[in-house]
Amino acid sequence: MFMKFNIIFFILLILLFLRAVILSAEEIELANGVFVQAKILNESETPRKNWRIQLTEGVTLELSNDKVMRHVAKDSKIREQYYTKVPFMTESVETHLKMAEICQSQNLNDLANRHYLRILELDANQSKAREQLGYRKVGENWITREDEMLRQGYVQTKQGGWTTRQNLLIQEKQIPIGTSFEDAELTTQIQNLIERLRTNDAAAENKLLEMNNPAVVRCLADILKDEQNLFLREKIIRTLGKMKTAYALREIAAWSLQEANNKICVLCLFYIKEKPSFSRFYYPYLRSTNNEMVNRAAFALGELGDRAAIPLLIDSLITRHLVKIIIDDRTPGARVNTNQLITEEREETVSNRECLNALQRLTAVNFEYDIPAWRLWWEEQQLVRNFNARRGSID
Repeated sequence: MFMKFNIIFFILLILLFLRAVILSAEEIELANGVFVQAKILNESETPRKNWRIQLTEGVTLELSNDKVMRHVAKDSKIREQYYTKVPFMTESVETHLKMAEICQSQNLNDLANRHYLRILELDANQSKAREQLGYRKVGENWITREDEMLRQGYVQTKQGGWTTRQNLLIQEKQIPIGTSFEDAELTTQIQNLIERLRTNDAAAENKLLEMNNPAVVRCLADILKDEQNLFLREKIIRTLGKMKTAYALREIAAWSLQEANNKICVLCLFYIKEKPSFSRFYYPYLRSTNNEMVNRAAFALGELGDRAAIPLLIDSLITRHLVKIIIDDRTPGARVNTNQLITEEREETVSNRECLNALQRLTAVNFEYDIPAWRLWWEEQQLVRNFNARRGSID
């Protein structure tokens, strides 16, 4: 009975302290260093354009933001009183429940949660504390909403909401709209393994090789497009190369035309050499209107040793392109484009050095950029080859 009286007396004492603080004015520091006791009348205004305050004497003032330095938060004194009295409270579930309710009534939810957590240490099945902390009873177990959503396969968004992993990946533009749940899960798994590859995790590479399906290849190829880390690009190429599927080799061949690092480009071609027929992938790029692509394709064919590409390389030794040239508006025939710049189209002739280098590697001869000389030599080589073939058949 005496203990119960002490609890009630203690709670009443806390309430009196809190009430006294609430009714008191807040402390505001002005820009000139002066402190005043006042009540903020427009506290909920966001953003606050100015300060409307009421002094303890009842006078109302309106101050611009630059006149006010700061103010003491409304609950800071409440907290001060709270921490002064809490050490003397009785340690029991009942007392903590009452204190938690008092804190909640004053919007001190963080302090209230501390009491609820302490209650669970005293009584793990105390229902009100569990509910206030976000637990829900499922069968004989208490679980949080987070646990429940995770069990159902949902993931939390950056905004704090919940959605399926599939929708999250679509929102983050990591997978296209319409991707199945299974593909979304697989994509997440692959991305996690790739993150482990950054640390040279051999187990992650082995796991990717075990999966070895088009979804893995597609995901790796997509990551290559934006990956700036040279080490990881090399690891991805090595992983694709070890897969040895036609799809993986096509992606490697495509990437070799974009890779700026010569070492990785040569690595791409190393894997393509295992399937000589894949050298035909580069043939159309010798006709590209982009001279960089022409030279990259020629470099690849030279590395691959594809003699069947010789006539195509000869034709691509010198290429001609129409380019727009910005000119003076007094030039005859000038015309205006949509950007109001004076331009005209001119034919530009380019000598492609990598085509010549590839021809030298494949033929061991050099006619520089003399295309007729190259064609004549190639025709002679074909005649000799056909003659030898016929002679061999007679023998």
